[in-house]
Amino acid sequence: MFAVHNARSLKRDGRALFASDNVASIAANYNANAVEVACHAASQSKIQLFVGAKPMRVLLDGREVSARYDRDGATISLTVPAGQRQLKIALK
Repeated sequence: MFAVHNARSLKRDGRALFASDNVASIAANYNANAVEVACHAASQSKIQLFVGAKPMRVLLDGREVSARYDRDGATISLTVPAGQRQLKIALK
């Protein structure tokens, strides 16, 4: 689990957990089957999140969306609209 407020990035042990092209607030909770994320950004933002494995599907506010998976960093990248958003990344 991690949380950041009004940030553009977060790294832990040299690994990028979160990055954004705009300031955003993120709270992410990880378990074996999914990553659940609450996100707030004042404007549309391209975000990158560490997920650990290629996701089976990504839901943004309950709707399936496409996300680019980067195997080297075990991250996904996607664009989220402005406002309060919920992400669910299904891993299994």
